[in-house]
Amino acid sequence: MAAIGEVILAAHHERQWRFRDPNRTLPDGRIVLKVMDGSRLLEFECNRERDDVYCIKGSEWRRFVQQKKDAMLTLYSKEDNEDFHRIRVRQQHSSFAAAFAKGCRIEVYLSAFLSQKNHVCF
Repeated sequence: MAAIGEVILAAHHERQWRFRDPNRTLPDGRIVLKVMDGSRLLEFECNRERDDVYCIKGSEWRRFVQQKKDAMLTLYSKEDNEDFHRIRVRQQHSSFAAAFAKGCRIEVYLSAFLSQKNHVCF
């Protein structure tokens, strides 16, 4: 099971998630992307926009993202004997992951972190 794409879900992903599938494991055109989240089967609207760029969107996707904000989502390719893809959702608990998901600049975050007392850098 190879990973196709990975993202930390943020508010702007409610509208859509664009990602690359360089191995072109997803079909061309518009499809209903069936994914398993644990034992729950979800159906997302998905379409190929150009070359190896795909987009997932739609009302079921929007509801899913609203429930999973700040979580790390990984989309996996189908197994040979399955007609669905798998996703793995991991909740992020670090403030760094939340800052990254909200689009904060890493340099600013690290600068603020390192300026606090009692931090030693090697």
